[in-house]
Amino acid sequence: MNSHLETGFWVIVNDDKSIVMGHLMFGGVFPKLKIFQVYSNPDYRKNGVASKLINELILYGESNNYLSISAKVASDLPANNFWEKSGFKVIDQVPGGGAKNRKINIRAYPIRSNDLFADPLHDDDNEINYNAPILRRPTYALD
Repeated sequence: MNSHLETGFWVIVNDDKSIVMGHLMFGGVFPKLKIFQVYSNPDYRKNGVASKLINELILYGESNNYLSISAKVASDLPANNFWEKSGFKVIDQVPGGGAKNRKINIRAYPIRSNDLFADPLHDDDNEINYNAPILRRPTYALD
């Protein structure tokens, strides 16, 4: 299978297109997307701008057969609450730069609908269920 580099920059503007309400920068190599930056204009924070961008990226990932989306977030930032509420779990923690001596949370969102072993009816974050009664997407086996 041929891997390809994905890059994107999405912008949300107000109704008359005069104000940038927020943006999302992402990239990655199939089958993994990476979020590089999410920004909400301070005048539009707490209005769901960042959530809309993330939800659109999740839909994009689902429709293009990606398996996961990841983001790096400094562990001391209040933004971790947003990421947790958005379904991005901490899967690892790495040292940040030496200037602030902080830890960086590696957060990931699994796109279960594209995972061959995922069972959306009996999903459990702690284990994989292999007894799904029906495969939710076309599956092919080569022998």
